[in-house]
Amino acid sequence: MLKRNSLRLKALLTTIAAAALIQGCGTQGNVNPVTPQGSIPLESLTVGLPEDTVKSAILTFVVDPNPTASVGGKTQYNSRTYDAQGGQYIVNCKDGKVFQVQVMYPTNPITKEQALVTMKKLLPATAPAQTRTKEGKKGQPKEMYFFGDYRCDLVFSDDTKSKVSVITAHDTTATKDGKAEKEAGEDKGKKTPEAKPTADEGSKPSTADEGKEEPGGKAEKSEG
Repeated sequence: MLKRNSLRLKALLTTIAAAALIQGCGTQGNVNPVTPQGSIPLESLTVGLPEDTVKSAILTFVVDPNPTASVGGKTQYNSRTYDAQGGQYIVNCKDGKVFQVQVMYPTNPITKEQALVTMKKLLPATAPAQTRTKEGKKGQPKEMYFFGDYRCDLVFSDDTKSKVSVITAHDTTATKDGKAEKEAGEDKGKKTPEAKPTADEGSKPSTADEGKEEPGGKAEKSEG
């Protein structure tokens, strides 16, 4: 009887240990991907994560001491390590959550195909489908991808647009600048086709002016 109870106890402990191991290995839902030692896989970082997740990963991230990194009440964390393709992660947080993740490849840019794969991993699972794409007009060649309130940028290393040096994903609702960027990319872009031809034709300022000239002309004649 004692032996039998001992075996049952061992089986129960094994089951509990296995369940704990499975839960600890998860990176989705409410499970914290940070290890007890204070590290986190860079590939698990997405916009929208709690800032505490990054803050507690002391072996993987360090707070950027540069004064410009805290402008506007944000906190910037730089990765001490690099991903499999040599990219360094720059994470910006505000109001307790990650609103921007940037991956930089300054010395060894990656292909656009690789960048697109990484870009989508930076977005939260709740991000909507891509709505549109737009090309940047100033500075380095750039493409912007819109996913509802989320915007991703690919900055190319040269005009051939074959290699990407910077990938950025951010929540445009988190900052005023981000909201302005979204409006500049989407709203103004949508207004361009309507364009001013319709507005000019609809207002008919010239017709109104022409109508006023006739009585004015008669008045001049009567004075003469």
